[in-house]
Amino acid sequence: MTGNAFVALAMFGWIPLVALLFLLLAPARAAIVACVAGWLFLPVATFPVVGLPDYSKALAVPLVVFLAIVVFDGRRLARVRPGLVDLPITVYCLTPAVSSLANGLGWYDATTAVLAKVMLWGLPYLIGRIYCSDAPGRERLARALLAGGLIYAPLCLWEIRMSPQLHALVYGYHQHDWTQVLRGGGFRPMVFMNHGLMVALWMAATTLLGFALWRGRAALRVLGVPLWLAVPALAVVTVLCKSFGALLLLVVGGLALVSMRWLRVSLPMVLLLCLPFAWVGARVMGGWSWPGMSTLTAGLSSDRSGSLEYRIAAEDLVLEKALDKPAFGWGGWDRALRLPPGASPRTEPVATDSLWIITFGKYGFAGLLAEMLVLAVPIVVLWRRCPPRRWDSQPAAAVAWGLALALTLYAADNLFNNMENPLYLLIAGGLSGLPAFARARAPARVRPALTSVRPVPAEVAAP
Repeated sequence: MTGNAFVALAMFGWIPLVALLFLLLAPARAAIVACVAGWLFLPVATFPVVGLPDYSKALAVPLVVFLAIVVFDGRRLARVRPGLVDLPITVYCLTPAVSSLANGLGWYDATTAVLAKVMLWGLPYLIGRIYCSDAPGRERLARALLAGGLIYAPLCLWEIRMSPQLHALVYGYHQHDWTQVLRGGGFRPMVFMNHGLMVALWMAATTLLGFALWRGRAALRVLGVPLWLAVPALAVVTVLCKSFGALLLLVVGGLALVSMRWLRVSLPMVLLLCLPFAWVGARVMGGWSWPGMSTLTAGLSSDRSGSLEYRIAAEDLVLEKALDKPAFGWGGWDRALRLPPGASPRTEPVATDSLWIITFGKYGFAGLLAEMLVLAVPIVVLWRRCPPRRWDSQPAAAVAWGLALALTLYAADNLFNNMENPLYLLIAGGLSGLPAFARARAPARVRPALTSVRPVPAEVAAP
C-alpha cells in the first residue's frame, strides 16, 4: 500500500477520535455517527497485524466503536440478550472455524478466521442490536444514513465532473483500478469507498430511505434540507453514478415502496426478499442462469452484457468445484477459486464478483444459508411485528420499513457484487432486536418519533 502520512494518521487517529465522540455525545448517537462517518471518510487502507486480522477500514470502523462501547457504555452492552433471531449471525461467525478444521487447516487458521468474521460482520450487527432496536434508535440511524447520502452527493458530483480524485488528493493514491471508473464516456465516482459500485448502491439506498421517511411523514428535513428536495437530488446523483445494477434496484425498490405504501400489501417486499433465495437456489441446484438476462442487458449496454456473461462464466467454474465440498466449503486462502489443471486456461485464481459464490466456495451451504438469513430474518421479524398496512397510522413504521428496504437492496446486490458494508449490518442488528426489546420491557407510555406528526405505536416504540 502506498500513500501519504494522512493514511496512518486517519487510521490510527481514528481510535482517539471515536473516544472523543463518546465523551462529547450520548453513546447511542456517538456510535452511529462514528460508524457512518468512519465508513464514508476513512481511507481504503490495510495495515498487517501479526497473528491477527489485518487492520483495515472494514475492521477499524466496527472494532474501534465496539471498544468505545465497552469503555463508555458497558452497562448498555450487558443488557443485550441474544435470541433466536441472532442465531444466523452466530452460525455465520462460527462457520469459518468448522470449514478450516474440516479442510485440515488447523486451529490457528480456524481461530483467526472466526475472529475476522466476528469483527467484520458480528460487531456491526451487535452495535445495531444495542442502539437501533427501539424507535428512536432506528430513527437516529435512518437520519444518519440519509445525512451521509446528502454529504456524499456533492462529492459524487465533483468526481463525476473532475474524475475520481478525492481519495488520491487526501490520501495520496487511488483505491481501485482506474479503468473501472470509466463509464459511458464519463466517470463513475468512488469518493472514499472501495469501488464505484458501492457508492452507487449507497446513493440508491439513501434515496429510497429518504423517500420512505418523506412519504411516511416520519421526517421533513435532514441537515436542514427539506426531503421533497433532497430525495429527487439523491435520485439524480444515483443515475449519474452510472451503475446499471444500482439504478435497477432503485427503480424496483421505489416501485415496491410505492406499492406497499398505497396498496397496503406486503407482496412487493416478499418478492424482493425471496429473490436472493430463488436466484442462489437455481444457480446452486441446477447451474441455471436466465438466458434472457444477457439479451436484456445487451439492449441497454453491450458493456454490461459482456460483464454479466463474464461473471456468470466465472461463477460456473467456482460452483463446479464448490459442489465437491458442499457442506462447509474449501476454507480460506482462495482454495475454492484455484481450479485444477485443465478446468480453466487461467493460471491465477478465478476472479469472482458475487459475494454469494465466494461464501459458498469458502463455507459451503452452512455459511451461505447463514449469510443470507442474516439479511433476511430481520425483515421477516419486522414484517410480523409491523406489516405495511399500518403505515398510515404509524410514522415510525416508515422508518423501519425504509431501513428494511435498504437492507433488501443490499442483499440483492450481493448476488452480483462483493461489496461488504458494515452500515447495512447496523440495520440488520437493529431490526433483529425489535422483538427482544419488546419482550424485555413493555413500554409504560408511548413516545412519539422525533419529527412525527402522529403517535408512535406500542409495537415499535422504544422501551
